[in-house]
Amino acid sequence: MTDDPADIMRSLARLMGEESDYLAQGGRPAEIAALGQAKSRLIGQLEAVCAERDRTESDWLRDLGDSGRQDLLDAAAGLREAAALNEKVIRRQIELSRELLDEISAEARRLGGARQQTYRRSGALQQRDSSAPVAVNTRL
Repeated sequence: MTDDPADIMRSLARLMGEESDYLAQGGRPAEIAALGQAKSRLIGQLEAVCAERDRTESDWLRDLGDSGRQDLLDAAAGLREAAALNEKVIRRQIELSRELLDEISAEARRLGGARQQTYRRSGALQQRDSSAPVAVNTRL
């Protein structure tokens, strides 16, 4: 386990790039779950290293020197770029999933005739379109 924040940031950026590539290819690759777990571990490691340094050496950022500070800034910039691309790809996946579920729900309403009619106390007939229940099989 490394305790260099810049190394951890570079590793996290590479991992996010790999995840973005997998998601951009489409489908549901089995590696995505493992990549998500690895991302979480690296984020936790980065937080732990920074918290430890803040606790033991409160001026560790100032003590890095020019080259160390620039290395950290470069790693942070790379991480920011990878995170922006990763966010864009994941957002699109979520939008596609939402659109797909909306279409499935609309088709289920159309086929199931989800329109309900009930009499109110006043004797008026009330019509209501209710959404049909949609179940998603997660074990494909």
